[in-house]
Amino acid sequence: MGDGKVMKVTELGEYQEDSIVSRTLVDRPSATVTFFAFWKNQRLREHSVPFDALLMVLEGEMEVTIAGEPFRSKRGNWCLCRQMNRLDQLQGAV
Repeated sequence: MGDGKVMKVTELGEYQEDSIVSRTLVDRPSATVTFFAFWKNQRLREHSVPFDALLMVLEGEMEVTIAGEPFRSKRGNWCLCRQMNRLDQLQGAV
């Protein structure tokens, strides 16, 4: 995605049965922006990033476990995770 480009969120990607769809929108040394579409019960396993993470639910629900603390989030919610050094699990629940 180039600078100044406007895109509709609904056009970033579609669900695929029993899969996780990802699309990198920005990939720079200081930050990345990645769109994910999770089919129900698909999970992103533990990983870390060296910068803040913004998790935004556009549709359905998700369960996130960060540094051992689980929480659920629904459509329209977002969470800013400062120095996200441990994402234990991200599970789609569409």
